[in-house]
Amino acid sequence: MGRQAPHQKLLTGLSFFLELAGLASHKGTGFGNAEQVDGRKLMPTLFRFVVTLAILAGIAYGTMFALVMFVEPKKAEMSVRIPPERLNPKKS
Repeated sequence: MGRQAPHQKLLTGLSFFLELAGLASHKGTGFGNAEQVDGRKLMPTLFRFVVTLAILAGIAYGTMFALVMFVEPKKAEMSVRIPPERLNPKKS
């Protein structure tokens, strides 16, 4: 095996972490072609999907919270001219 780039190590570690679980109902995706790793069964695909969605939802929620707390809207006056014909339309 050659050397892995840092981002490949991170992705490998993340996928390995997401596939581990206490009592899985099946083999998961078969990371490393092993049924068990360190005596633990691999995580089911549905559970891994739900965990991934929860992590993404947490990131989105944190981003929105940061926008609310740290970004100040600019207050400015706004004026729109309305033509007099629209204010008092003539009846036929």
